[in-house]
Amino acid sequence: MRWRSLVGIFLVVVSIGAMYLWETKLRDRIELRTVLVFAEDVVPGEEMGPESFRLARTAPEAVVAGGLAPSEAGSVYGLAASDYYRKNQQVLEEYFSPKALAPEGYTSFPLENDWIAAISTLNKEDDLVGIYIAKTGESLGKYRVRVLPEGGRQLEIACSLDDYLMIRSAALAFGAGSLVVANDEYK
Repeated sequence: MRWRSLVGIFLVVVSIGAMYLWETKLRDRIELRTVLVFAEDVVPGEEMGPESFRLARTAPEAVVAGGLAPSEAGSVYGLAASDYYRKNQQVLEEYFSPKALAPEGYTSFPLENDWIAAISTLNKEDDLVGIYIAKTGESLGKYRVRVLPEGGRQLEIACSLDDYLMIRSAALAFGAGSLVVANDEYK
């Protein structure tokens, strides 16, 4: 009788230990997937390096399709972020563009489609365009086109971070449809 009690107590202790081990260590290793995420918030034009990313574990249903595997992080080192990205956001290759697209001191920045009220016909990349506030006609400067807005892509221009932040703040201050992109002077 005493022997059976000891075996019963031993089995209870083993099962409690196994449940603890499952909940604290094994469940995450078996059920969660390792993904590549941004280590900090990222601004457009920021160059990526090893310090830009970290590994995170997430449920399989939360893994973004097309996300970079942790082993592929090196493929985006030296590339520039094409938009704002949040800390812990999963990383996709389409979030980056080569730094070489813009002149020294400049980077390619996207103009959100909903910021633009009107856009003149752009013939080719590298066209020089003026960006204006639609309501006032105030010029925000002239910039080179880096990516044409076709096939669902956003218009990208080459400018400094300060210029981009100025354009962005004007677009946000005046609301949707506040910018005009024109080859000639906007009146």
